[in-house]
Amino acid sequence: MLKGFLVGAVIGTVISVTGSLGTSYFLGQDTGGMVEQAQEAAALSPAPAPAAAPEPEPQPEPQPELQPEPEAEPQPEPEPERVILPTITPDAPVAQPAMPPFSASAPMPEPEDLPAVVAYATPFSAPQSVPLFSILLYDDPEFPLTDSTLQSLTVPVSIVIDPTCMDAEVQLARYRAAGIEAVIEARFADLAAFEAALGRLPQTVALLDSADGTLRGDISLQGQVLARMGETGHGLIAGAFGLGGLEQAAARDGVPAARLYRVLDDEGQSAPVMLRLLDRAAFEAQQTGCAIVLGRSYPETLAALLSWAAGQAAVNASYAVAPVSAILQQTLAR
Repeated sequence: MLKGFLVGAVIGTVISVTGSLGTSYFLGQDTGGMVEQAQEAAALSPAPAPAAAPEPEPQPEPQPELQPEPEAEPQPEPEPERVILPTITPDAPVAQPAMPPFSASAPMPEPEDLPAVVAYATPFSAPQSVPLFSILLYDDPEFPLTDSTLQSLTVPVSIVIDPTCMDAEVQLARYRAAGIEAVIEARFADLAAFEAALGRLPQTVALLDSADGTLRGDISLQGQVLARMGETGHGLIAGAFGLGGLEQAAARDGVPAARLYRVLDDEGQSAPVMLRLLDRAAFEAQQTGCAIVLGRSYPETLAALLSWAAGQAAVNASYAVAPVSAILQQTLAR
């Protein structure tokens, strides 16, 4: 390949010389000498430098392959911190929370070990600082309370029973089966009649003095009955009249007592009037700490009571509607 390159260069030189001397001179010369001269000239001429090889293009530096990060090995969950509770020694006094006077969830002792106002009371619980409002409902034989009426009552009531009624025991059993406590009306003329009433209706919580003041008007009978009630543990509800002498006598004999605030339907009041009386009695409970009202099982009275009870959902906790035994138990604890 190099030889061909040199021959080409010699021929180019010859052509150049020929062009300068003219064609006639070229043709008249000895071609062999010319060839020799050309070869000598070619030998004296420096060989052309080989063409420089093109510089290679810069290649990007290879990037290291990204290796996937190894998955973290699952670590065992830390054990929960152990909390060491303090040990209560037998000598350390333990504070007990204050309990209401009666709770349905607490186990009840045997009735004979408790006063009647506690043993036969409707289960009820409320903070001691809340005023209590109680409703007594007299079961009038002419307007007997049906089971559906009892089930429709949405507030606790206490039923007043006339002990002279023929079916008084049957009615008491029905009320207690419905979870409603009962009160005996004071309809007797002597201690023997009172003992007979207790014999027929022992599972009652209190005695309500009659509208004509059976106990208030007879001091001798009053003393005998209160002494017997002190033994049985029944409470006393005095009428809404007098100067409080009956309640004071009961307190001397250790009988829990409270006063009736108002009778709702003693003058044939209409349902709207009885609604206002119920509101006024509730306000009285907030002012004095407790209030008790009495109504009969008249249709108008029941309608007013059901209407008033339906609106109690919107009333704040400034007072509580409670069975009358709850009020008597508060006086018992004093």
